[in-house]
Amino acid sequence: MLLHYHSIPKTMTHSDFTYSSQRRIARLCAVFAATGLSVSTLQAQTLNIATSIPPVDAIVQAIGGDAVSTDLIIDGTASPHTFKLKPSHLRTLSNADLIVWVGPGIESFFPRAVEASGSEHLVWNDLGDSDDDNHHGDEHSDEHHGDEHHDDAEHGEEHHGDEHHGHGHDHSGPDPHVWLAPGDSVAFAHRVADALSALAPESAEQFHDNAEQFVTDLLKVDDELTEALTAALQKPAAVLHDAYPRFTAHYDLPTPITLTQLDEESPSASDVRRVTEELNALSIDCVMVEPTINPRWLNVLSTGNGSLKLQPIDPLGRDITPGPEMYFELMRHIGQAFRNCAG
Repeated sequence: MLLHYHSIPKTMTHSDFTYSSQRRIARLCAVFAATGLSVSTLQAQTLNIATSIPPVDAIVQAIGGDAVSTDLIIDGTASPHTFKLKPSHLRTLSNADLIVWVGPGIESFFPRAVEASGSEHLVWNDLGDSDDDNHHGDEHSDEHHGDEHHDDAEHGEEHHGDEHHGHGHDHSGPDPHVWLAPGDSVAFAHRVADALSALAPESAEQFHDNAEQFVTDLLKVDDELTEALTAALQKPAAVLHDAYPRFTAHYDLPTPITLTQLDEESPSASDVRRVTEELNALSIDCVMVEPTINPRWLNVLSTGNGSLKLQPIDPLGRDITPGPEMYFELMRHIGQAFRNCAG
């Protein structure tokens, strides 16, 4: 499998990681020799990994286990679309053995900070074709997702071009919310294992075993969601943030109608008129709302629409307990939100 490491401005290769890890170990060996510590202590050193958003953090924890310590940059109720780095975040990035993030389509503020940090990094998505859109693009997921339900290339072709997708604003280029596609996460788990193995070769077997276990657990969750979401929605729900095309394509759900993508901004008078008209014209009875929604939007949606259901949903899982299981709970949360909107 081709390793997909990126660096700004140069491209990091597997040999770059290996050479860097050798230098790191050599420096630590010199320190240990001077202090009288043993090499076995060196082998037990924990990798410091800076992660951008909760789903990325969860996957790194699942793969790294007790050999890594993660520092999550965007936590709490913050949105990656409006997040501003503090000096403490910059120090975290500079001190990291590895920075793991999604890509500029999500963390638009990250590229310059990553470059300035001087740390190695692994970027999930360069906004090319997704692994889910290419039958998951990874030998580890072909066995499970070869059936007709999980033929995501077919689903993507059917749903991403859906007639409803033109409402409001839409992302230019591929959808950057790659963690909401199980196939992408399967491939990424193995890439994380490769990256960590290059930095800590003595733990490589553990990392790859953890990646296999992550895939096994994810496929179980995937089967669970596939069954739960069968015929969940006969018509699309509405969203204020166009974050779910990969999820709906994978589970063969109608693409949500995007009323507006400016979910962090205050609606203008024209926005209010347009959304009200769309709600009425499309007979929408459920809108999924995220924690970052401006309170004024809630007023717009609820005023004069007494039967309209407002369903909470969070593509980042901000309220889910952090840890290696967090990603699975996030996928269940997204699935439950779509089920609730259906009934």
